[in-house]
Amino acid sequence: METRDGLKECLLQSGVSQQEIELRRLWLDFTQEDEALIREIDGLLTENLDQLIEDMYEHFLSFPETRAFFPDEPTLLKAKAAQRDYFLRLTKGNYDDAYVADRLRVGSTHYRIGLDPKWYLAAYNRVLLFLSALVRRRYQGDGDRHEKVMAALSRLIFFDMELAIESYTLAKEKAIRQQRDAIAELETEKRVTKRILEDAPVGIVRLDSQFACLEVNGDFLDMLELSDRREVVGLCLFSVCPHMAREPFEDVLKNGQPFRCAAAPLYLKSKTKISG
Repeated sequence: METRDGLKECLLQSGVSQQEIELRRLWLDFTQEDEALIREIDGLLTENLDQLIEDMYEHFLSFPETRAFFPDEPTLLKAKAAQRDYFLRLTKGNYDDAYVADRLRVGSTHYRIGLDPKWYLAAYNRVLLFLSALVRRRYQGDGDRHEKVMAALSRLIFFDMELAIESYTLAKEKAIRQQRDAIAELETEKRVTKRILEDAPVGIVRLDSQFACLEVNGDFLDMLELSDRREVVGLCLFSVCPHMAREPFEDVLKNGQPFRCAAAPLYLKSKTKISG
């Protein structure tokens, strides 16, 4: 069972405060009387829950867009079990912090698996129709009671959907911020690397796995008696420097180990036109 501190942390991360939860209840006119009305149909929903789950997933599996979320039997069974737990809790009453935290997790889970809110909302439309038919039969001959129970149930479902969609949006915004921060960090690293490359008092060249020159600094160009990077970038290092031994480079690429040797003369091509 989740601790009180865990619940507070979940609510804090979602940005949904106690005051905000209470405001939403007031806005929806969701009252203690509504909770009592919903508890009246708890047994009714439990008795018909298997049929509801099968109806929902038959619909999911009939469309390629939603069938893709259940690529194998274990995934499908896990999703059905989670959905069953969700609806078992729906009509129990006591819609406290733990209930709110659970509904918030629904939205973040939907974002994690890539389930767009449009599928979630459309699925809940089928749920409402299914529950309405059950309640109508339960209160047959008592239209006033049927209307009150359905009104209470609708308020609760909209309360749930608000929480799920909001947490979906928050999870998406968080992911966008993280991606933006990661891009900014990479750009910063790239600028730092470029500065180091340019300021280093030695010739530096960055190669790809085929030994093509990707970047060179000014000192490397000076060593080649060249002034334009376009005369080097894209060419094989051993075309640019034909007297340079390939073996140390191939060994590093093969073994992933750095190569070190004592200083020795290095003969580079003198200033001539270089062709690839």
